[in-house]
Amino acid sequence: ALGYLERINRYEEMVAESLNDLNEETNKLTLADEIRIQKKYMRQMLTLILTGGLFLGLALIAAWMLFSKMLLNPVSVLINQIKKVWQGNIAQEITVSANDEVGELAQTFKGMLESLKKVTVSKSYLNNILEFMPDALIVVDNDGKIEFVNRAVQELLGYARQELQGSPVESILVPGGDFFDQGGLENIRRRCSVYNLEQEMVDKSDREILVLMSCTALKMDGQGEGDKLEFIFSATDIRERKKAEKELILSMNRYQLLAEMSPV
Repeated sequence: ALGYLERINRYEEMVAESLNDLNEETNKLTLADEIRIQKKYMRQMLTLILTGGLFLGLALIAAWMLFSKMLLNPVSVLINQIKKVWQGNIAQEITVSANDEVGELAQTFKGMLESLKKVTVSKSYLNNILEFMPDALIVVDNDGKIEFVNRAVQELLGYARQELQGSPVESILVPGGDFFDQGGLENIRRRCSVYNLEQEMVDKSDREILVLMSCTALKMDGQGEGDKLEFIFSATDIRERKKAEKELILSMNRYQLLAEMSPV
């Protein structure tokens, strides 16, 4: 009986040891599996985070580019339209409209452009009047150089406008005559205006043309007392009038002679 009990005890010990070994192996396998599962889960989470971050970053970049385009597009359009006006195209319309600072800037520039159009129209209208007026018109700077001549001057003297611009005004005036006798430009500086001067001008073929001339000195804008002036000359061809006056005088003299020779 003792031998049987010993064998039973020994068997129980062996079973217990086997269970302990099995339990330890089971614990080891579960821990390894848990670590493997956790690593796999962490890799999946990291991949998910990286993928989500990438898509989020791309979405933010796309949104920023879209916003920048929406913000900068009106500015680019306004700049291009301003450049066209700067290049001389005052017919360019300002089409930018917005409810922000860009819109306010566009409206301000649009008002400035409208004012410029009015001034330009007025200037063009005045230039047309001066260009096509029947009297010869010459604008001379403070140094006595010709700045502008109208069409009547070109037709009277046979010069193109470019040929006269920058030339001394005395180059088209014959020495002598009322203009020089009264002191020339210096006299006009002192008196500001002179009228009805009989003065001969010389054309491109050196032919002398008698004109009735007036001149006014104008102070340039923004200049102080005694500073630079511009001189406005107007001249009318009086050759035909002088010819008619001589013929009238001759006729009167002949009539008077005939009257004196006739018997009373």
